[in-house]
Amino acid sequence: MSLAYFAFVRRDEQRRYHAVLPDFPGCRALAERLDLLDDAIRAAIAGHGGAGAMPEPTRLEALPRQPDDHEGYWLMVDVEG
Repeated sequence: MSLAYFAFVRRDEQRRYHAVLPDFPGCRALAERLDLLDDAIRAAIAGHGGAGAMPEPTRLEALPRQPDDHEGYWLMVDVEG
């Protein structure tokens, strides 16, 4: 079964993509290119949760506001649960 999770994405000074995953506290992903970010997020989730149960995805309207929201965006990523 596939679940869709949101990640908040920003770019740093070196133009790398950083993603924060609110449904997985403390879980972050980094990618050099945008086309690699989805896979980096999936790998971060797999490494963060191990073989545990996947949490219920948070709905968009319930996501926490991020500091400096105007400098990033929400990205939805499908993850096999």
